Amino acid sequence: MRPNWFVAYPLDRSERLLPFLDHAPDGLRPFHHEDMHLTIAFLGALEATAQHHVTQLLRTCKWPRVEATLGKLLPLPNAKRFSALSFELREGRNEMVAVMSAYRDDLHRTAGIPLDRRPPLPHVTIGRPRRRASVAARLDLLAWGATLDVSNLRFCFDRVVLYTWADDRSERQFKKVCLVDAGSEL
Repeated sequence: MRPNWFVAYPLDRSERLLPFLDHAPDGLRPFHHEDMHLTIAFLGALEATAQHHVTQLLRTCKWPRVEATLGKLLPLPNAKRFSALSFELREGRNEMVAVMSAYRDDLHRTAGIPLDRRPPLPHVTIGRPRRRASVAARLDLLAWGATLDVSNLRFCFDRVVLYTWADDRSERQFKKVCLVDAGSEL
């Protein structure tokens, strides 16, 4: 299986979410806090040439810094059949939609993949249900997620990264291949 690639803002100071994850039901497979991110563009499997072109584009874009807070925990893609639990953005949402709208198509074109026609949905994924999670375990995750309030935590999205799968995914899911600092605020 070929690794997937994506461009994302890493979640700064993500370890502040760990106390919330400590009380998660057993059905959650949480991300390592350094793997938490906000995806700008999912690219899928890429050949080396496409990886190089995406890296070059990443380095030439003027990425804005975005201040944000997190909102509700969402089951994605939907509550009936979710494969991820993700916080929506509360403050900073409109700014991040603008970033995704400005750069996502160019990243997809550069990677040589079809454009994503879905509207941008800025979110930070914190984990996935365990592979064999029962219906009851998934319902427990949804109930737990509805109790979370992390709105007092402020985050600054100030770097943009090209990610792919980690070589050893037993502890970390992703590795950073190219990192660029974001500039001024939107």
